[in-house]
Amino acid sequence: MLNTPHVALPYDAEGYVAFTENPKVELMKGWITTIMVLMCLFLMVGAVSAAGNANFVTLVAKDPATWEPIEGGAWGRMMFKEVPKPMFVFNGKGLLLGQDYSLINYFDPWGSVPQCAILGTGVANDEGCVNIKGNAAGFSGKIWLVPSKDLTGTQFNAWNPTEYLFETALI
Repeated sequence: MLNTPHVALPYDAEGYVAFTENPKVELMKGWITTIMVLMCLFLMVGAVSAAGNANFVTLVAKDPATWEPIEGGAWGRMMFKEVPKPMFVFNGKGLLLGQDYSLINYFDPWGSVPQCAILGTGVANDEGCVNIKGNAAGFSGKIWLVPSKDLTGTQFNAWNPTEYLFETALI
């Protein structure tokens, strides 16, 4: 038999040996927890500030007689930002299936040359949704979603406002 000194071990209420941590280890655990919480906060603040410079504009179907939004009609939302990289994302819903669409920056007055700048194009999927992404540098004013067939280059060749989505606020 080994000749080892008897060591009194602390036992908990259930009869298990209750080990206690070294106070330095406990202190380190506290610091690690604090650092982890701060890192999470910094990441959340960074994510919010990255999205914080984003702007949004809603496009809706409008009644051409009154220019009021059509309740329950097609609509879309565009998110755009200038920094750190100018970009936009447009998502439209309630559109004609398989229709080619152009997201445009329309220039007043009617008949201007060019009439618009094409920001991007997309095809409505089998659920009537379209997603268009692109560069957001330099556009302002009116943003419309129109069937691509109504454009020849940057000029309108037809006027079918019941098929268009119009901005609810100027950019």
